[in-house]
Amino acid sequence: MNTLRDRLSALAAFLALLAGISYAAAQSGNVGPNVGNQAQYGAPFTTQGSHWISGGGAPPAINAGCGTGGTILGTDAAFTVTTGTGTSPGTACVVTFAVAYNQRPTCNGMAEVNAASFAITPTTVTILSVVDGQRYHVQCVGRAGG
Repeated sequence: MNTLRDRLSALAAFLALLAGISYAAAQSGNVGPNVGNQAQYGAPFTTQGSHWISGGGAPPAINAGCGTGGTILGTDAAFTVTTGTGTSPGTACVVTFAVAYNQRPTCNGMAEVNAASFAITPTTVTILSVVDGQRYHVQCVGRAGG
């Protein structure tokens, strides 16, 4: 059974990997996955110290399944959804990317408290069976637009 500690450990390992990639890219003068052709990717990435940071861009949108007062903060590359009230068991919260990906992106997601499942398409991330007041963190990498 996946415990919160296991999920946080996996997320920490993923973020450490990204930091290593960022450091190597910064040392070589290549910053982020969009070097050479920024138009082919979503929000540009930059480095700040040893951190890989997603740039600006329009935020993704959420649907009514995210509950009354549900919010989203971030970009297509990394966002946090906080569900509102009025969600019911089995309700799905759909996040629509501001800029669709060419193919299904690779996404990593986790809920802060309860287990969560996600369905990914080139245009959406669906958080399955949301819970009122829960925060869900998602990071996606892939080719955008086009």
